[in-house]
Amino acid sequence: MMRKTKKGTCTTVFSGVDEAVVDQVLREEPVEVKMKLATADFAIVGPDFGGTKWTMLFDWSFKRGDWLRPITGWVAEPEEIAEWERVRRGT
Repeated sequence: MMRKTKKGTCTTVFSGVDEAVVDQVLREEPVEVKMKLATADFAIVGPDFGGTKWTMLFDWSFKRGDWLRPITGWVAEPEEIAEWERVRRGT
C-alpha cells in the first residue's frame, strides 16, 4: 500500500496484515518461497490460526541483524499456496 507523506512523496507501509496475523503465521507452518524480491530479503507463505494462507515479505532489521521486520503481506495467491503445499509435502 502506498501513502502520501506531507512532502508529497510516497512511502511503502506495512498493510493488509496486522501484528496478530504475522505472529500466527510465524507460529504455524510457514515456508520460505522463492519469488523475485526488490525491497525484501525473503518471502514466506503460511496459514494463520483460521487456515487462511498469507504471503509475507520480510527484511532484516536495521536495529539488530537477528530480528526480522515485516515489510508487507497479503492473502496468498493460488500459485503461492501451491508452492506452500509443494514444500510441505517435501517434493
